[in-house]
Amino acid sequence: SQPDTITGHHWPTKQEAGAHQGIGQKLVRGLIDWAAVNGWKRILTTCHSDVDCLYGQTGSGGRRFWEKAGFTVLDSAYWCPEEWNPKFVSLAERQGKANGLTREDVWTWYRMVYVLQ
Repeated sequence: SQPDTITGHHWPTKQEAGAHQGIGQKLVRGLIDWAAVNGWKRILTTCHSDVDCLYGQTGSGGRRFWEKAGFTVLDSAYWCPEEWNPKFVSLAERQGKANGLTREDVWTWYRMVYVLQ
């Protein structure tokens, strides 16, 4: 695939990373079922905002993915974009803006929890 024409770098998209095939939700459902059988009280995970290049970079679903699986936000933190490659920051913020996210939304990371009954 072609590198991002503005930054000259290529970060995988969700589609290139294999998203939207239902596999991730099936794996999470399997984890939830296994955890319930084995006496777990809760499952914690961290995730990013729903920005395409963050999915491709981390290989993990964004907040909507985990909410779809039944997880809720436990807390959140702002990740300083100055710690990231400036070209990646530019790409993430452009994609976030196209998705209606503010700059703060793009760099907010979430700790998600699934409470088992």
